[in-house]
Amino acid sequence: MSGRGAAEVAISNEDRERLRNRFADYRRTGDTAIRDELVTAHLRLAVHLARRFDNRGVPLDDLTQVASLGLLNRHGGAHQGGQAAC
Repeated sequence: MSGRGAAEVAISNEDRERLRNRFADYRRTGDTAIRDELVTAHLRLAVHLARRFDNRGVPLDDLTQVASLGLLNRHGGAHQGGQAAC
């Protein structure tokens, strides 16, 4: 990964800790508002990952949608099993 790509998805230590706490809150409560916050917070990562596959002939918008759905599925299913791998 190039240095620029890493900078696009890098977050501060404070934000990382806040997100870690929000993941714990979500695991504990299953609150859909927290899930939506977590998905939104990770959209830059979804776009970054989609760009890595942009050279495969699939439109970037479609790749971004698939990555975003993956986030929703991951966060949506995190509470069901009671455990989440963060």
